[in-house]
Amino acid sequence: MCKVKSGENIKNEQDLKNLITGLIFRQDKDFDEERILNLLEMHTMGSPLNVSKDRKMQLIGNALDIFCRYGDVICRGGIYKTRDLFY
Repeated sequence: MCKVKSGENIKNEQDLKNLITGLIFRQDKDFDEERILNLLEMHTMGSPLNVSKDRKMQLIGNALDIFCRYGDVICRGGIYKTRDLFY
């Protein structure tokens, strides 16, 4: 897996999207959108990028929607689980 920027290295929204993707695919147990948001907040401390919580939730939701449609993430009742990509 590639190195994903965090902290003060998050300079734009694309860096943020890459971080969200990395956080989702690094989950080894069931998670919800709020968990990803909390991790995102932690990993963007020190970033000069100012993005609202609502926008972050929108980006997380968009990413999860895409990954669910591709079958990389499974959702049941708002709880997500990443599929084993190395089957």
